[in-house]
Amino acid sequence: MRIRIVLWAVLATSCSSSFAAEDTAPTFHAPVQLMAGDSAMGEGILYPSPKMQDLNGDGVPEMLIGDLRGQLLVAERQGSGDSVQWSGLKPLETADGKPIKFDNW
Repeated sequence: MRIRIVLWAVLATSCSSSFAAEDTAPTFHAPVQLMAGDSAMGEGILYPSPKMQDLNGDGVPEMLIGDLRGQLLVAERQGSGDSVQWSGLKPLETADGKPIKFDNW
């Protein structure tokens, strides 16, 4: 089973604090497949659990993905605005360079 991470964008229908009845339903864009390098984000990962988090303190959040096997993978954001891309997924490492893994079994 392949599970891919899909990003949904929501368009706000009004900026005022009071909404008319016809303004309460949000409008959605079509889903967009996120890519990590040349692969689909989350491809080959068992039950990916993504989280956006600034891991290195540069003010730009990275994509952190945990999975059923206890792996923690990270992709760094590249580009901005509508041209955001992600680096290939790599294991999240400790300060001494060892991959972080939570034994799940």
